[in-house]
Amino acid sequence: MDWIGANSFAQPLPVLRAMLDMADRLGFLVIAETPAVGLFFREDGLDRRSELCLRYVQELVARDRNHPA
Repeated sequence: MDWIGANSFAQPLPVLRAMLDMADRLGFLVIAETPAVGLFFREDGLDRRSELCLRYVQELVARDRNHPA
């Protein structure tokens, strides 16, 4: 990725610890996705899906907050 000048990459689920460690060492930004990427946001059930999105993001931050990547 370095030879093309990239400084970030998207990582589909699951984000592997080894990938985060490597990105930390090399100075890359990891764009992590949550399972919410596959949710539909129609009006019916929107409250439940919003709760799920919040929970997914909270879990992601709690797990990976010590990785600068």
